[in-house]
Amino acid sequence: AVIFLMNAKKLKKVRYLKFIGDFKELVLLAASAVFCNYYNPSVDAELQIKIVGEMPAGLPSFVIPVQSPEDLKIAKELIPGAILVAFVVFLSSFAGAKKFAMQDGYQIRAFNELMGLGIANFVGAFFGAVPTQIGLSRMGIAHQAGIRSQLGANILVGVVVCLGVVLFSRYIEHVPMCVLNAIIVNGASHLTEFDQAKDLWAYATNERYNWKTRGDMLTWITGFSCTLYFGAFQGMLSAVFASLIIILYQVVNPDIVQL
Repeated sequence: AVIFLMNAKKLKKVRYLKFIGDFKELVLLAASAVFCNYYNPSVDAELQIKIVGEMPAGLPSFVIPVQSPEDLKIAKELIPGAILVAFVVFLSSFAGAKKFAMQDGYQIRAFNELMGLGIANFVGAFFGAVPTQIGLSRMGIAHQAGIRSQLGANILVGVVVCLGVVLFSRYIEHVPMCVLNAIIVNGASHLTEFDQAKDLWAYATNERYNWKTRGDMLTWITGFSCTLYFGAFQGMLSAVFASLIIILYQVVNPDIVQL
């Protein structure tokens, strides 16, 4: 699946195969679902490919989140955790949006992102939705597909997801999990910035620059390692913490030049 996704762009140059190159993820999902639908029943349980499984059809209905004193009590107990979740959602979403803005050369406003996420989560609470935030892998897939506007990245995606849940939920259950993982990995592969690490390493090992340039490399290594081991949020916090320590050390021990 990964090899197909990585090489499907070449099909865009072929006249009659351009459709496969443009919608390679959908083609892969459909083909793998059909294959698993016929393959899994014909083999033993230990040889079957793990699939998504049964999915509930339809959209959630409108419901008031707090309807009784017990619900209000539970809501008060969840406030500290909800504040932390809101912080993580905004921080990860704004970082992802900033990443794509830097790639395509446009500016974003933190206030607009905060208002958009706040309204989306407020309305979603009345439908039992999970906390809304940017999906780095989904946005990576959309970016690779050529989507450049909020209409394509959000509204049309939401319409397609709703139609898929309502009309095709019984077909989605045959999609193999490995194919979903391959799509996510391929979509998020371009989000890494190892070129920046190479530049920082070049500065850190160059004798013409002072020790301050090595602090930037140390911050990158700290954030990268903690992200792999603990998670994205912990990785960002560790990078910020390491950067603050380096800045404080530079303030306490500044470079002094005697004229």
